[in-house]
Amino acid sequence: MQIILNYLDTNKEINSSVAAKLLEVEIKTASRLLLKEKNGYS
Repeated sequence: MQIILNYLDTNKEINSSVAAKLLEVEIKTASRLLLKEKNGYS
């Protein structure tokens, strides 16, 4: 998730497609990870 946090340091938001490219995973996997993190911080 550090890659995502680094991205968010310079960008306001992220979507599943961008996260998938950054993490080199499928979009479904990236979406699941982002949702998990979002729910963890809410």
